[in-house]
Amino acid sequence: MLCSLALFLYAFLVVKGYWPQQGGWQENGFGNLQGNGQSNTTGSEDGCLEVHFIDVGQGDATLLKCDGETLLIDAAGEDKGTVLRYYLMKQGVDKLDYLLLTHPDADHIGSADVILTKFPVENVIMSYYERESASYRNLKQTLEYKRMEPKIAEAGQSFDV
Repeated sequence: MLCSLALFLYAFLVVKGYWPQQGGWQENGFGNLQGNGQSNTTGSEDGCLEVHFIDVGQGDATLLKCDGETLLIDAAGEDKGTVLRYYLMKQGVDKLDYLLLTHPDADHIGSADVILTKFPVENVIMSYYERESASYRNLKQTLEYKRMEPKIAEAGQSFDV
């Protein structure tokens, strides 16, 4: 229950445009943008929740691990698939329970096709927004190839993670 609440709060704040920074949550803070696959990791003392803010340069990718389950929020830009893949592998991730794609901008979904191809993913959650872009087409083609039907998040809806 605690992990579910923490994940919900985190996802809500990120979707609303807030980003965790040293000293608390700040609006539109983006930290180090070197794009080298490093991260700032925060975790609870009891080890229940780990949050990895992965440095992917221009774009977003955040890994949450809790009680053996994994959630990746966004999948960076198109040229960061290998960086993101190796970061996840280094963290011991061999599958994703959830891939949450907040919106279809290329710097959030650009490497989702790589992640879906290289890792078993149980659930994909997306917004109802669509884009006419190569990144979005690649994502849709990969989902079709993998025979996956994403869950479309709607206002007021909740997901048990």
